[in-house]
Amino acid sequence: MLTLFAAETEEVINPILPEIPEMFWGGLMFALLYVLMRYVLLPPVERTMEERDQALRADWDAAKAAEAKVAGADAELADALAPAKAEAAATIEKARVEAEAERDQIISGAQAEIDAMRQMATSQIEAARAEAMGGVGSQVAELTAQATSKVIDRPVSATDAQGIVNRIMSERS
Repeated sequence: MLTLFAAETEEVINPILPEIPEMFWGGLMFALLYVLMRYVLLPPVERTMEERDQALRADWDAAKAAEAKVAGADAELADALAPAKAEAAATIEKARVEAEAERDQIISGAQAEIDAMRQMATSQIEAARAEAMGGVGSQVAELTAQATSKVIDRPVSATDAQGIVNRIMSERS
């Protein structure tokens, strides 16, 4: 039983709670690591970050300056092109007016030619009609005289019938 009592009196060690020597060495290592980080390792990182920030600012300023330069060049180009654009527009307008005048001239010439051809065709038609009517008139007069003679049983001369045919043809024309 004595062994039971002895086991109960032994102190149980908690593995979570640190001991004093561990705390000392842990604190010392933390202090050394802090000093190492603060004075040895962090300054170059901060310096690199500052240099990078300055480089970014310089690039940003250079981009803004280049953008302003491009805007100025665009304005210069627009100013330089304005007279050329105006001249091109004037040339195009002049060419359009000339082309329209030439078109009107060609159309009026063609219209005059058409009118002359129409007049000539009309006069030819009238001449052919008069000739046809003249040739047909005598034949119609003869046929009329013969038909009338048969209808009325009396002789009718072609000259009498010619007068009547001419009068009827002149009324229809």
